[in-house]
Amino acid sequence: MTQNKNRDVYLPEGNWYDYWSGKCYEGKQWINDYYDIEKTPFFVREGAILPLGKVVQFTDEIDYKTLNLNVYPNRNGTADYRIIDDETNISMSSISENNKLYVSIDPEPESIHIEIPDELGMQDLFVNDRKN
Repeated sequence: MTQNKNRDVYLPEGNWYDYWSGKCYEGKQWINDYYDIEKTPFFVREGAILPLGKVVQFTDEIDYKTLNLNVYPNRNGTADYRIIDDETNISMSSISENNKLYVSIDPEPESIHIEIPDELGMQDLFVNDRKN
């Protein structure tokens, strides 16, 4: 960290989204940006679906009935992720076309919240063929 609270971060090959700002960066370069002490630089590779949930003390407390997903499509407009544990197998995929994002989740949870970086300019969101 520099005196002005900027941090140098190296991004490997590929495109990366800054989790905090949603800005997309090309990899294979160093970036220098401001991050206060409360925020660690956090980047997500394009093509990823990042499942988030409430804080739990142990894995048996995880509730897959509610999913919070951050979707970061790649240049082809696709992203995917799979959750696998002893009792759960959830497949997630997405594709974007004409400023619309289509997300498929199997099995479908009771509740879902999806976030997409503003930089992508998505105007409509469909989950399992239903507009959200």
